[in-house]
Order: sequence, then structure tokens, then C-alpha cells
Amino acid sequence: MDANVELAISWYDKMLEEFPKTNASEIAYRRKLFTLLGWKEAGRDGESYGAFADFRKYIPQILETFTSYEKDFPEVSICKDSVIKLHNPIGFKKTGITQKNGYKL
Repeated sequence: MDANVELAISWYDKMLEEFPKTNASEIAYRRKLFTLLGWKEAGRDGESYGAFADFRKYIPQILETFTSYEKDFPEVSICKDSVIKLHNPIGFKKTGITQKNGYKL
């Protein structure tokens, strides 16, 4: 079902071209990245899309899109919050005491 992914990507590219550096283009970047990263449908015979289906085809587009997103929206970082959540999933506050990754439990 590459056609679905390609259609979505072309729609997001159109949004990025017509509405540069707007809220609409920021949403388009995020949705385009989500589409490029892909997903796999549930079940034994579930189809894969995006990078789940063809990593070599989509990874260059993912990197290019992410680079453009960072350039157009330097103040927004989709990784910044994600990294914090990965290292601190429950939201513990940092303390001066170094206990298990520096967080007091």
C-alpha cells in the first residue's frame, strides 16, 4: 500500500509549500514524519507502511524532513520532550543526590 503513504506525503508537501512557517506547516511536518516512520497493522497478515515496510526507501526522506522541520521551527523540538520522558517517564524531579540516574524515588 505504498500508494497511501505516497499520497499522504504529497499532501503534506503541498501544505508545507503553500503555508510555510505557519501552524499548519508545523502540523504537516509532524504528520509527514509520522507517516514516513510508518506503522504495522495488527494481526498476522497486517500490512506495514512507511519505514516499517521499506526502511531503505523512507529513511532518507525521514532525515530530510526532520532537518527541514528543525530549520523552519528551531524553537520547537519534538525530541527534547521525548528524551526527557524516556529518561524520566514518571516525572521525578532531579535532586542533588545521585540515586538511580540522579532521580530521588
